[in-house]
Amino acid sequence: YAYANNLIKELPEFKDEYQSKRTTKPRPPFNSSEYLKLHSAIKRHADQMKKENKLKHANGAYELYDFVIIGANTGMRVEELMTMKFSDVTIKDEEINNEKHKVLLIENIAGKSGNNSCKSYIGAHAAFERIIQRRKIKDYKKSDEMKKIISEQ
Repeated sequence: YAYANNLIKELPEFKDEYQSKRTTKPRPPFNSSEYLKLHSAIKRHADQMKKENKLKHANGAYELYDFVIIGANTGMRVEELMTMKFSDVTIKDEEINNEKHKVLLIENIAGKSGNNSCKSYIGAHAAFERIIQRRKIKDYKKSDEMKKIISEQ
């Protein structure tokens, strides 16, 4: 205001006292050992719930399992995953290491720095398909299926 109304000749420079504490490094991905450990532990828990015939808990455990797998294969933050909708996802064929795989292209990700998009690694596709099958969704792109992928049970 003061600058626009010629009350001051230049804009003052404000020092961001937190700037030195911020990091520009991306979050490191899981290494294969960490990924397998996480994957097998959460899957073992879901399978145990099913084996004990605790179907409601098993369904929730499998939802959590797929939530973690999609997160680990996209790098998306928990809040971004919680707001992701089926309509934001497109399944794409991708060639990785000379092999054809299906990956997820996710758009409209509401994150810390605005709306973004990302492409998953190959593990996310199977988790996404399991969610569709578990919820008996016929066409996840239809407007009546504009639900959030991760349901709050």
